[in-house]
Amino acid sequence: MTKPKETADIPMPAGKSEREALAELRLEPFLRHGFLANHLSSQIVTSDSVKCSSAEVGDAMRAMAERISAGDLAPVTNMLLSQGIMLDANATELMNRAWRNAGEYPDAFRSYMGLAMKAQAQSRATLEALAKIHQPREQIVRHVHVYEGGQAVVAEQLHMHGPGVVNAGSDDQSHAARAGSAGERASLPSPNPLGDTVPIAGSPGEAQVPDARRHQSRRAARQSQRVKARASDG
Repeated sequence: MTKPKETADIPMPAGKSEREALAELRLEPFLRHGFLANHLSSQIVTSDSVKCSSAEVGDAMRAMAERISAGDLAPVTNMLLSQGIMLDANATELMNRAWRNAGEYPDAFRSYMGLAMKAQAQSRATLEALAKIHQPREQIVRHVHVYEGGQAVVAEQLHMHGPGVVNAGSDDQSHAARAGSAGERASLPSPNPLGDTVPIAGSPGEAQVPDARRHQSRRAARQSQRVKARASDG
């Protein structure tokens, strides 16, 4: 029996033609995923008196996305936790099937065990993603205070930013000057407050090169000596 097509009344956006509105609706993520979610979930959650359209499921998904954008991470937490538990249960069932076939069917054992390892890895990755969402992010801010006399005091402060935290502005920052901060401490004493002098690079100029001691190079002198020696031998 052919299932009747689902229809929904969607208002036409102002200033859009029917062709443009249809193209935008086909690219709308909440409508497309709402159709799939409604088709799959209707087999689990049913009602004889109330029918729910895919557009209504898409609107519910849009409302959930707005909650997450506002800082409410409960929908994401519930989804990731449910996925992690489901994947872990799948890994357990696949391992059970693998060991049932370990003795007589080694190929089936390898197939089931490979799927079990993949499900286990995905479960671990899902739970790690959930932990990162709720784990505060660390930020180290280094302050360098330079005082008179060249004294510098370096102070590091650790900032913990959890989900939903909004900066209050430049006046109420966590690294603002307060009691016990590095800006209120005295600088370390120095035996020479003025500091060491820095020499200025310079020279009186190029030195004069002395005159050559020989009017003839050594090679030319040796050659002339050889010529004289040959002449005397002859």
